[in-house]
Amino acid sequence: MNPFRVNIDFEYELFDSTWTFSGKKYRTMCRELEWVYFFMGDDGTCLSTDVKYEKDYLENVQNYSGKKIEISPLSEKATPWWGDTSNEKEKQWNSKITSFEIGSKLGLNPDDSSIVHSEAELNKKFKEGMVIKSPFEFSGRGFKKTAEGEISYPVIIEPWEERLMDFGLRYDYQKKDLKIIENYNDKKGQFRGGRDIQFMENEFDHELLKMIYEEYRNLGVSDSIQLDCYQTKKGHRYLVEANHRRTMGDFISTVSSKGHSILFLNKKEQKSFEKTFTSFTRLSPENNFFQCYVVEDVSESYLRELLN
Repeated sequence: MNPFRVNIDFEYELFDSTWTFSGKKYRTMCRELEWVYFFMGDDGTCLSTDVKYEKDYLENVQNYSGKKIEISPLSEKATPWWGDTSNEKEKQWNSKITSFEIGSKLGLNPDDSSIVHSEAELNKKFKEGMVIKSPFEFSGRGFKKTAEGEISYPVIIEPWEERLMDFGLRYDYQKKDLKIIENYNDKKGQFRGGRDIQFMENEFDHELLKMIYEEYRNLGVSDSIQLDCYQTKKGHRYLVEANHRRTMGDFISTVSSKGHSILFLNKKEQKSFEKTFTSFTRLSPENNFFQCYVVEDVSESYLRELLN
């Protein structure tokens, strides 16, 4: 049985020339989140890891998920599981340049947004109230509201929009199935949890979504793809970026029951949370910096405090 490694650092492996399998920055990232495999991986498969998981934790995970996952020593030869880095097309499919170009073709991008290739061009086009985004980062990383500091070109600039809700749309080309997850993103655009909102399916423009899916099909995508989207007072923006890999939205879809929320909290937030909420399930290993909780009732006021 060939084991899997959870390459959460997928984008860095694709786009960052300094990436190495054993690089401390990248391995730390993977160690923090690779436990999601215990819930998302197929029953009877094997995780390649250098993390020492407690026996009690593994037993609790198995009771929750109903899956038996084996463990083997970390190996570079293990199959990348979060995303396929062996396929050169992944660079095109996962780049925000690609999603921007598709958005431009379909008239989806905000006014005054553009791809910028130099400092001179940035100084000419960047205005107060805009944001700068790296085409190759993920989960809110490489996101700036100022043109100061070091910038690696090209970048995407666009007006900052006040979001009422962030959500992900996972479309399966084979099953013709759409999964919808609300993402709890903080003010820096970084992922902090989410919930299933399948009940909102009728609120979306499915004809427009079909056009977006067809654009990615024409680029060679044939299994599934997730569109990151958001809602403002003006309506929905359907293609902020696309991810052809597994996502935390897939994790939420796997582990959350209808109406339940998934929260990722740092060490400072955990004590306050556990005093406020008396009923929750912890899914992450106890010593992780970010703890993952399943909780049934999360008030809008608590979410606003957490995300702002």
